[in-house]
Amino acid sequence: MLIVHLNGSFPPDIRIQKQIEYLLRQKCSIDLFTLRGSTHSTSQGIYKKLKFFYVEPVVKYSVTHLFSRLLIFNPFYAKALHQILSKNKYNYIHVHDFDYFPTVLITCKFFKVDSPIVADLHENMPAALKIYRKNSNSFCQTLTHYLIENYYLWKTYEFIFLRFSHKIITVAEESETRLLKYGIKRNKIVKISNNENYCGTSNNTRYSNIFENNWVVSYVGGGGKHRGLEYLIKSLPSVSEKIPNLLCLIVGLSGRQKNELFRLSVEKKIYNRVKFISWVSQDEALEIIKRTHLGIIPHIDCEHTQTTIPHKFFQHLIHGVPLLTSDCKPFVSYSKIFKTGMTFKANDHQSLSQEIYRIYKNYKTLRLTFESNSKFIKKYHSSDAENKNFELVYPNLKN
Repeated sequence: MLIVHLNGSFPPDIRIQKQIEYLLRQKCSIDLFTLRGSTHSTSQGIYKKLKFFYVEPVVKYSVTHLFSRLLIFNPFYAKALHQILSKNKYNYIHVHDFDYFPTVLITCKFFKVDSPIVADLHENMPAALKIYRKNSNSFCQTLTHYLIENYYLWKTYEFIFLRFSHKIITVAEESETRLLKYGIKRNKIVKISNNENYCGTSNNTRYSNIFENNWVVSYVGGGGKHRGLEYLIKSLPSVSEKIPNLLCLIVGLSGRQKNELFRLSVEKKIYNRVKFISWVSQDEALEIIKRTHLGIIPHIDCEHTQTTIPHKFFQHLIHGVPLLTSDCKPFVSYSKIFKTGMTFKANDHQSLSQEIYRIYKNYKTLRLTFESNSKFIKKYHSSDAENKNFELVYPNLKN
């Protein structure tokens, strides 16, 4: 099997890593085609079992990426892929994310490579590009996003190219629904979500002092308008009056987005109740999640957030950590399955504030409920349990 990941270098990518770990346990032989540039060692652990093929952009990656967006085909990557395929025969080619799927498909069709191609859609790409455009900080960026990463243009690309895939992997049932509207048959679509495996305790105490004498609500993850972090900040003034030791911990932001949120916290006069930590490793992020009192995912209501679900949702729940999310459909659906439904109305900081205080007042009971439900999640909804759906994608996993 050849796994293609051209949106960046690998490692790290938590979704790809979990899939590789599972497939290797099924005795799959895996080659990986990715960008050079990772600072992580590939000679240790699971990575030493992989054969890596690297491609280096002829020009700066951002320019190459823009070129791919403009033409929906990258000739530099296609040339490197052809060199791999001319020397190796693969039973399957597994492509991560849609934006480089057309490059792989066109290359295989042109050179008459008959390996079935699987499209692994990490997210709703057209909707993601639409909401990402709101993060632009200049007119030129906005214009570029509008012309090259146009929502309707990318929906057309999906409509044209995805029908040629062997299978399409999605992360949420809500994403399956939109693909059916393209006329894609349901039996071609397989849901393999971002479920997590349980990780035991560790000796990492780097951030332990933050949790001493504080009742910590935390957000761990990336930035962007769709994350809804401004609603989290706006919810704090009223609830901090009721919870004297409340501390809001925001992990993973830097630069402009961090500065904008800090300025908002100053404006709302609660900057002393907010602590920012820049990007941390996956292990450190997980330790922060496990120590927090209440995790919060305040995603706004938009098409992108209504059709995808992040890893951190499952990281909280499988470790028995109370979690409060906005009422986006994927969160609501899984909360019903996991029997841990705690949501607030998206885009409503007052609703968020009220729910934080309600949870605080009933925290001991709710914590026990989440810890109890985590046993059910470990058994039936772990990453390993979810990845068994690969049998629907690859009938014989050893090939």
